[in-house]
Amino acid sequence: MPPQKNNVTPEEITEIIKYLRYSQQAANLETDEEDFEDEDEEAEENGGQEKAS
Repeated sequence: MPPQKNNVTPEEITEIIKYLRYSQQAANLETDEEDFEDEDEEAEENGGQEKAS
Protein backbone atom coordinates (compact mmCIF):
# COMPACT_ATOMS: atom_id res chain seq x y z
CA MET A 1 0.00 0.00 0.00
CA PRO A 2 1.45 3.41 -0.90
CA PRO A 3 2.07 5.97 1.87
CA GLN A 4 -0.90 8.15 2.76
CA LYS A 5 1.18 10.94 4.30
CA ASN A 6 -0.01 13.61 1.86
CA ASN A 7 -3.65 12.54 2.07
CA VAL A 8 -4.26 13.42 5.73
CA THR A 9 -4.05 16.68 7.64
CA PRO A 10 -2.18 17.10 10.95
CA GLU A 11 -5.58 17.42 12.66
CA GLU A 12 -6.68 14.07 11.22
CA ILE A 13 -3.42 12.49 12.38
CA THR A 14 -4.12 13.75 15.90
CA GLU A 15 -7.59 12.19 15.81
CA ILE A 16 -6.19 8.90 14.50
CA ILE A 17 -3.63 8.80 17.32
CA LYS A 18 -6.38 9.46 19.90
CA TYR A 19 -8.43 6.61 18.41
CA LEU A 20 -5.45 4.24 18.47
CA ARG A 21 -4.71 5.08 22.11
CA TYR A 22 -8.36 4.51 23.05
CA SER A 23 -8.38 1.21 21.16
CA GLN A 24 -5.24 0.05 22.95
CA GLN A 25 -6.71 0.92 26.33
CA ALA A 26 -9.99 -0.83 25.45
CA ALA A 27 -8.01 -3.95 24.49
CA ASN A 28 -6.16 -3.76 27.83
CA LEU A 29 -2.84 -3.21 26.12
CA GLU A 30 -0.36 -1.36 28.29
CA THR A 31 0.67 2.07 27.09
CA ASP A 32 3.37 4.35 28.39
CA GLU A 33 1.68 7.75 28.58
CA GLU A 34 5.02 9.47 29.06
CA ASP A 35 6.15 8.30 25.61
CA PHE A 36 2.92 9.59 24.07
CA GLU A 37 3.36 12.97 25.70
CA ASP A 38 6.90 13.21 24.35
CA GLU A 39 5.66 12.37 20.84
CA ASP A 40 2.91 14.99 21.10
CA GLU A 41 5.41 17.65 22.16
CA GLU A 42 7.76 16.74 19.31
CA ALA A 43 4.90 16.86 16.80
CA GLU A 44 3.89 20.32 18.02
CA GLU A 45 7.48 21.55 17.83
CA ASN A 46 7.84 20.20 14.30
CA GLY A 47 4.52 21.63 13.15
CA GLY A 48 3.08 18.13 12.79
CA GLN A 49 5.90 16.99 10.54
CA GLU A 50 7.62 13.62 10.97
CA LYS A 51 11.14 13.46 12.30
CA ALA A 52 13.83 13.08 9.65
CA SER A 53 15.32 9.60 9.59
